Amino acid sequence: MTTDVPQIPQQDPNATQKLTPDQLAQIEKDVPEEARRPIAMELYKSLIEPEYSEEDIEVMVHNDPDLEDSLAQLIGWFHPAFHDSRGAPTYDNPSRLGVKVAQEFEKEGLDIVDNAEEFSNRIEKYVYDAGKAEFASAKAHADKNPARNVKVGQAAIPGTAAHQGLQDLFKRMDAYDKDQEQGNTKRLVKK
Repeated sequence: MTTDVPQIPQQDPNATQKLTPDQLAQIEKDVPEEARRPIAMELYKSLIEPEYSEEDIEVMVHNDPDLEDSLAQLIGWFHPAFHDSRGAPTYDNPSRLGVKVAQEFEKEGLDIVDNAEEFSNRIEKYVYDAGKAEFASAKAHADKNPARNVKVGQAAIPGTAAHQGLQDLFKRMDAYDKDQEQGNTKRLVKK
């Protein structure tokens, strides 16, 4: 080993990585911390605290994964039931969608603890809808701006054996889909 070459310490790939300034700015832009925490705390004090003690919540979240997921979205940033083994909160801030769904529950008069599965389902629906919209946007962009560096393979050239094999595969997939829709379970693959 030579002494003139500086040794670079290896980073642990499993270590928590710091957020970049751009990532922090995006988080602040979406919903600033000061706008999320007071609202989440008010929702906690009006919807959860009057009915359930801290000890009740700790016991309930350890026995019910749906309840743990639901409450973590809203109070996981401060509540002792969501602290890790060192006593630090496992979440930095309340979830934007958790706050939104909790506000809906407040308007509808629903109890978050009793309806934890519904709470989680609504959050999942919002995440799904946002992902679907983002996918549609990306697809529209890709349709207007197709990739130009794609190499054409044998499967894309009509008349080749690879092209015919691909077409046969598509036909079998279509037939399988139709059979599944009709409830047929016949075997479509030849042995």
